[in-house]
Amino acid sequence: MHRHAAVIFDFDGVIADSEMLANAVLAEELTALGLPTSLEESYARYVGTRWAEMIALIEAGLGHA
Repeated sequence: MHRHAAVIFDFDGVIADSEMLANAVLAEELTALGLPTSLEESYARYVGTRWAEMIALIEAGLGHA
């Protein structure tokens, strides 16, 4: 009989919640660029959007690319 072992890495936010950190940095950087954004606004506007959609929303908010 053969025994197999496996390790499962679960990075969907349960072990390592990077989404909060990423949105905090995004909000801070957008504010520095002239688009005042809170952490809550970052979640509401950008979570679940594709990268191209997020860039388009940011460019629209800034009024330029």
